[in-house]
Amino acid sequence: MMDRLKKLTGLTFCALALGVQSVFAADPHHGAEPVEGGAGLPQFNPEYFPTQIFWLTVTFIVMYVIFSSRILPDISGILENRRSHIDGDLETAERLRSEADSVQESYESHLNTSRVEAKNLVNGVHASMKAKAESQLQQLREKAEKDMHTLEVRLQSAKNEAMEQMGSIAAEAASEAAAKIMGAPADLAQAQNVVQLISKREAA
Repeated sequence: MMDRLKKLTGLTFCALALGVQSVFAADPHHGAEPVEGGAGLPQFNPEYFPTQIFWLTVTFIVMYVIFSSRILPDISGILENRRSHIDGDLETAERLRSEADSVQESYESHLNTSRVEAKNLVNGVHASMKAKAESQLQQLREKAEKDMHTLEVRLQSAKNEAMEQMGSIAAEAASEAAAKIMGAPADLAQAQNVVQLISKREAA
């Protein structure tokens, strides 16, 4: 970068020196009237070439020294600072991008973990509710079977009592009927035994 600036500065000095030296490379009879028949610019007069070369060299050296010692270092420092600033910005951007990628990966990892945990939790709750429902259903079935068995026992007991009462009523009715027919009192116990025997045969 410094070499390019020096080359560019050298070309600029040459152009400037060509314009400046024309001021110093004047006619030796500066201030006098022009020679008769003289025409054209003195810069193109071979008579003034040594003077022009001298002032061109002096002007170039002076301007080169000034630019090399003061202006070029400042320009180079500014360019280096800008380069350092740009490099720092690029490093910061790269670091921020890496951090963003790391945060994105961490977020996706936590999100996937949360999804798996939520799915497992839902499955666990579903299985627990299913097991609880099945347990309650089994308890209801057992209770219903127990209630049905108790009811059947009661019904059978009520049926037996009713049959006994009906047997007693039938025996009494048969005894009364036999007494009226035969004209003598009938044995009630014997009538009940007959009725029970008949009932057992019908049940069989």
